Amino acid sequence: MDDEILTVRRVLLVELGLDVRTLSGDELNRIPPLNRRHPRPSPTDPAILVVANADDEIAVTGDGPLRSAANEEGLTVHGVLWLLDQLVERDVVPPDRAAAALNAMMDHGSHLPERPVENCLRRWQSTD
Repeated sequence: MDDEILTVRRVLLVELGLDVRTLSGDELNRIPPLNRRHPRPSPTDPAILVVANADDEIAVTGDGPLRSAANEEGLTVHGVLWLLDQLVERDVVPPDRAAAALNAMMDHGSHLPERPVENCLRRWQSTD
């Protein structure tokens, strides 16, 4: 299993507002052509593109090949730093919790860009 996947209780994610959905047959049929057009993301990554497109949502990923595929498909795509910033700006997560989450990601081997990470941490620590 990928080392980037952390185990989190599904019920907790739902309680926090994550929308868990099942792909329809039509949506599943859209995945193979996406895999052919974009061979670099993992075989399951195109499901993210299908959902983001069908629900007119934002794809959130730090994976370079998936970001490229999302951009080529005309989708809006952002990374985890943007997501954490949004959560802080909208007072969903306090700055110190966002900083702790980001530090935990970095401690567990995340490959986020160093300078933007430092900028986020500095910004969030200055709001305490």
